[in-house]
Amino acid sequence: MKYYKLVIFADGTREAYQKITDILGIKPVEEEEYGVWTYLVEEPEGSPPFDFINKFLDLLEPRFEKLEEVGVTKDSVLFWLLYEYEHQCALGFSAQELQRLGANRISLNIDSWESKK
Repeated sequence: MKYYKLVIFADGTREAYQKITDILGIKPVEEEEYGVWTYLVEEPEGSPPFDFINKFLDLLEPRFEKLEEVGVTKDSVLFWLLYEYEHQCALGFSAQELQRLGANRISLNIDSWESKK
């Protein structure tokens, strides 16, 4: 199972949290605090791969100007891949994906763990 998170660190107000939701047009994971806005995509085992870097960047790039108006800077955005595996953990990223991340000053976190099944 893989989980892809788009994480945006906000100013902690309900107003900013709602504006991020409105600008992006997607529903975040319910949070108990307003300082971290999170969108989550789950990829069950055997599903086609979700091209999260390009999909998330395609969502964000045309909206960065509006996000900056509510205090969201590019370096307050994080992509997070959580990966549960059974036998081997192998990940690869294209040069184009990594270049887009770097050009936008977006960090990529990866957590992986072996399944206990």
